[in-house]
Amino acid sequence: MKHITIARSTEKKDNLDSNKDL
Repeated sequence: MKHITIARSTEKKDNLDSNKDL
């Protein structure tokens, strides 16, 4: 979960990327 900081800016778009990291 390295997109936590960016996720706040683009939670919706990063949400998909975050799933891949998991």
